[in-house]
Amino acid sequence: MYTIQRETQVEITVERSRFVALSFRISSASDGKSKLKETQMRFPGATHYCYAWCLREGREEFSSDGGEPPGSAGKPILWALRRFRVTNTMVAVVRYFGGKKLGIRGLIEAYGEAARMVLEKSGLIEYRRAYLFLVAMSLPHRNWFINRLLAITGKQTELVFGEDETATFRVLENEKEALEAFLRQMQREGKILKFEFREG
Repeated sequence: MYTIQRETQVEITVERSRFVALSFRISSASDGKSKLKETQMRFPGATHYCYAWCLREGREEFSSDGGEPPGSAGKPILWALRRFRVTNTMVAVVRYFGGKKLGIRGLIEAYGEAARMVLEKSGLIEYRRAYLFLVAMSLPHRNWFINRLLAITGKQTELVFGEDETATFRVLENEKEALEAFLRQMQREGKILKFEFREG
């Protein structure tokens, strides 16, 4: 399985209709819904917002025709995702109607081509399952915990800090078990308050 190397967009015009395709990395259905809302805000006034995603190494899929005739938009986008064998990826295609109807076949071809082009432009990398951890730190032990965490996971780990003494970071699947055991021990010792994680 693969995932996209970068999020990007492409645009094509078919019979005066404008199709804007965007690719996203997502880790859950809620991520996908958030990306759809962002897309709708970025492209106000579009006629249709069609999309599909693949999650959990192809075990979870979803597509939406966004008001187009059933099977004419979401399915072609999903077929493109399957052909590229990507996971944790979403493609949205925004359409501005150009005044000429394309018919079912024309829509299938247009949406499928836009999805194919944006996936090609996004590039592919091998998918490696990762987990997103959220840790609520104990203020007196904050710096000590951060130094210990970086010593375990490597200096390249990107930590994102919240205003409420939380730290968020991502680790690969082969690191998850050891990290989880470390965090449980830190919680027992009172050096962190709590933690949670999810695939992503």
